[in-house]
Amino acid sequence: MGGRHRHRQPPAPVLNPVVQARRYDPDGAYVRRWVPELAGASGRAVHEPWTLPDRERAGLGYPAPVIGLAEGLARFREARGLT
Repeated sequence: MGGRHRHRQPPAPVLNPVVQARRYDPDGAYVRRWVPELAGASGRAVHEPWTLPDRERAGLGYPAPVIGLAEGLARFREARGLT
């Protein structure tokens, strides 16, 4: 039976969006262009705007997080049976 196998494929890696952003967009130019609310974010805060003080984040017009990265990853792994 060509193309069929019994072995389960290893799960695809779950990439951390903050790590990827810092690696491939270290100065935040891409984020600032495509997320206009973050155009005025200073330094590396552009990659983690949820860590800004509430007043500063609100001043940028950026919303509060709905879910944290750790909780999102835990939910993803549970949904995929990877826990």
